[in-house]
Amino acid sequence: MLKAVLRGTFDGASCAPHVAKYGPECVTGAASFCTVLDSLGVDVDPPPLLPLCCVPKELSGFKGGYTTARHGGVLPGTPPARAASTMQLEIGSHLKRTRGEVDDLGKAFAEAMLAAHAAFP
Repeated sequence: MLKAVLRGTFDGASCAPHVAKYGPECVTGAASFCTVLDSLGVDVDPPPLLPLCCVPKELSGFKGGYTTARHGGVLPGTPPARAASTMQLEIGSHLKRTRGEVDDLGKAFAEAMLAAHAAFP
């Protein structure tokens, strides 16, 4: 996991607004942020094209934190109308050891974000 970006969406629950609007492909499809990131050479776990309903699920310690849960509507008491689609990304330490690695990762994140936003505004 030291060489991967770990996706945390509480196994898709924190992305419910986007999934309701665009379908699960906005999280796991070919134009999703994590799939584009993976296509640019950045390993993502769980594998980005694996459907949200399948195992392996997101790693238990990296499913998403408080902010992901609270604003993604996972915590009890969050009004559904206020829920946003949220995703937590944990960056493995071996992806950011040098300035060049950090720059390359930043460029990949920017490209993946632009592609995902174009597909799922």
